[in-house]
Amino acid sequence: MSIERARLTAARWVSCCLALALSACAGTDRGADLEVAAIAEDEQRASAVYVLETGHWSQYVYHGITRESFWVDLAVRNDAYAKEVGILWTTDRWITSQRAIAVYEGTLPDGRERWGVDVRDFATRGWGREPEVEFAAFVAMNGQTHWSPFRNHYVYRGVTSSSPVRLLSSRIAWDGSVASLEGTVRSLRTARPRRIFVRYTLDGWATWSEAEATPSEGEHAFAIPLAIDPARTEEVIFAIRLELDGESAWDNNAGADHRHPLAPVVHASFVNAPSYAVDGVLVLMGNARSAFPVDAVRVRLDEGAWESLPQGEDLARGLAAFSTAGTFRRVLETRGLAAGPHTLAVEVSAGPFVRSPSTLTVDVADALASIGSHRLPESDRGTAWDVDRDHDGRVVIAYDRGVARLDEQGALELTFEPYDGPGRFDDVEATTQYVYALSSPLVVRYEAATGALDRSFGIDGALDLGVVLTGENALCYASQIAASDDALFVTDSCNARVLRLTPDGVLDGVVALGDGLGYANVQHPVLATDGLWVWRERHAGSDFVRELVSIDPTSLVVRTVVSLDARVTQSAGGVGVGDDAFWVVAYDGMLLQLDRDGALRAAWVGGDMYEPLVPGVINIGAHVEVFADGSAEVLSVQTASLERFAPTR
Repeated sequence: MSIERARLTAARWVSCCLALALSACAGTDRGADLEVAAIAEDEQRASAVYVLETGHWSQYVYHGITRESFWVDLAVRNDAYAKEVGILWTTDRWITSQRAIAVYEGTLPDGRERWGVDVRDFATRGWGREPEVEFAAFVAMNGQTHWSPFRNHYVYRGVTSSSPVRLLSSRIAWDGSVASLEGTVRSLRTARPRRIFVRYTLDGWATWSEAEATPSEGEHAFAIPLAIDPARTEEVIFAIRLELDGESAWDNNAGADHRHPLAPVVHASFVNAPSYAVDGVLVLMGNARSAFPVDAVRVRLDEGAWESLPQGEDLARGLAAFSTAGTFRRVLETRGLAAGPHTLAVEVSAGPFVRSPSTLTVDVADALASIGSHRLPESDRGTAWDVDRDHDGRVVIAYDRGVARLDEQGALELTFEPYDGPGRFDDVEATTQYVYALSSPLVVRYEAATGALDRSFGIDGALDLGVVLTGENALCYASQIAASDDALFVTDSCNARVLRLTPDGVLDGVVALGDGLGYANVQHPVLATDGLWVWRERHAGSDFVRELVSIDPTSLVVRTVVSLDARVTQSAGGVGVGDDAFWVVAYDGMLLQLDRDGALRAAWVGGDMYEPLVPGVINIGAHVEVFADGSAEVLSVQTASLERFAPTR
């Protein structure tokens, strides 16, 4: 026996022992099971060949796909020295079939011989493809061919003398007025007549009924009308009984019974909402599980009217939709909602049931509002990863493979000279004379007026920071840049430090921000009226501490460290500094406004959406620009849009 077969055989015996220990559900008679096994064993003893064991093993291919193999062990009566032993097997219900010849493996205690068959890589499994192998065993000796008893051996969902009946499939059918329990049962095909019964209950075995299944294509099938009272019935529970020569055997799902939940069970949540009061674009996601098809999903906000969600296939993009499988989605905009808690109720209809057991509460802050949304122009240079505003207020965009500038109306005004270096542009900074673009470890410099590469900078316009920074100042990773007319600042993130270079790219100073703090990460430098601010994230025990650190851009001395509210649990995708507030956007679409002491003032949830279907959607939040009027602008990378927000109080 191969190692795979030995391991699977041991697992099979453990499984059988567990099944015997658990077989205590309604209607089960273990003594009757043994009697049925004895009847089957009589046929085996009289046969020239019978099946001892079967099993299968898998070899992983990719993405959940496996290559399937199976084995069969046979007991053969030793009536002749010369014999041919094997199986005839099929995977398409005998439309086609194949032979596999067994090999001798040894002698059994009763004098029979053990023969084994291995069939390797006969099918693939996964993505809804589930193989089934049906086979019959044979031995040819003394001029005769003898076949195994029972006439229906299976590899994957088989029945044996010790487990002679099993439920193959079941479902609840619904024609709009009548519900039925339907299914298919496999049982051991002995030479004696057999009958299959379904014992079922709608009230947890307080009462029960039985119905007989009928033969169908080699199995048994049943279709039982159910008298369901939606006010009292929650599920149908059932077990399968085989009757053979006056004895019974059961399949009761290892003691747990077979079950179909009938009343819809609803689970729903706002997948992008924190536990505190917020504003924004909230995404409700949920599912309703029932044996019936989900006919309708309705939602109601507070005491308003019920709204039916239309059925739709593309739930990721729909503002309101549900699938026939019961998954639903609804986008809730908080604009127009007063501050305070609001309740959203979900009602589901499935078959004869209408249930509304699910309610959610969302606390609206009414502290931030979306006041504008501008879609960036499409470009053949790829995705826009960062933006900056120059001294005239025009937007400069860093694409994967280039830089462009918009005019004051937001239309494309200037496409910069192409740069064919490696990597993509992750960050862009505009000064009076130059535009710098970062493709770590390279910084590329353009003439701001013309968009031409400044070939006097570095080598042909690109400065390699890995060459400039050597020795004790060797670069780990240049994450972002900030620039003024007289300095270029680089955050070396994993070394937790800020580097200052002259406009021509000469190292001019270093400030370490991680000494003695354990692991620390520094990103997002912002030049503000009161200095250079950077985001610092560091370990404190098992937690992260998130801080904004102010540095004097001239002396490179740390001025202030502001610890942020403990509710700030996201890493920053961009940071903005205003006169009276900090703004932090996370990659997951949350925009936070904090006081200058780090206290959380307001939060906007940008949504979990990939198209700007409504204003205020943020997906992969990046650059934050703070304006003199106290509003802030955020780049949403995935939707290629600039989203603008303002306080409402």
